[in-house]
Formats: sequence, structure tokens, C-alpha cells
Amino acid sequence: MEENEYKDNEKVLYKTKGKLLSKEPEEADLFVTEGIELIIAIVILVCGIAYIVSETIISKLEAMSAVTKIFLKR
Repeated sequence: MEENEYKDNEKVLYKTKGKLLSKEPEEADLFVTEGIELIIAIVILVCGIAYIVSETIISKLEAMSAVTKIFLKR
């Protein structure tokens, strides 16, 4: 990736695909990044909990099915 340096307000900016990005990340950029990471972590946690609950329900249904088959054989 080719980077061209520009001086603007005593900061070194890099031109990348038509956008000027500062060399030092700003607080807003960090806030957005941390927010996205938090959302991803919450989604992964919810999916993990849903998986555990579904596996528990499936195992109980299989156990009930086995008990029902035993009673039907008698």
C-alpha cells in the first residue's frame, strides 16, 4: 500500500484510498472500536448460552423419548 505523507495542522496524515487518516488514533475512533468489540463479545456470549440451552433441551428430549419407548414396549 502506497502512503503519501501530508502536513496539516502540524499532524502527519496518511492518504489511503482517498481518505486522510491521522497517525495517532483519536478518542472517537477508539470509542467506536471498543464499542464494536463489546458488541461482538456480547453476541458471542449470547450465542454460546443459546447453544448450551439448546443442547440441554435436546438431551432431555432424547431421554424422554427413550423412556417413552421403554414404556411402549411393555
